[in-house]
Amino acid sequence: MAFLSMFTFCEEGYALPDDAKATTMKEIKEPKEIKEAATASKDVKDAIKAAKEAKKSKKDCAKECDDFYDPVCVHDPADANFKPRTFGTQCALDVHNCEMGTKLTVKSKGECPGSGGVRLS
Repeated sequence: MAFLSMFTFCEEGYALPDDAKATTMKEIKEPKEIKEAATASKDVKDAIKAAKEAKKSKKDCAKECDDFYDPVCVHDPADANFKPRTFGTQCALDVHNCEMGTKLTVKSKGECPGSGGVRLS
């Protein structure tokens, strides 16, 4: 009997009221809500997939380019901040575009003024 009264006293002395329990417990999310929050949007997934497809491996893009030097000055029509760059040949530009998934285009024949370097292969 003494044990039962002591147990009842302890339970009443340390028990939290029902409204206190509600404020101390965090809201529990359902697994579906967690999955949706952690999953990237479809647009992001599509962009990543497109970038991977555009960027091919070096093996897929490998091509024999001639050894003669016929420089071309290229730019990126989609990026106004892209500094023109010189490639040793049109072939070197084509290989670069294939490997990197870029769409650089010829701006002019010859080296770019002040480009600071030439990509030969």
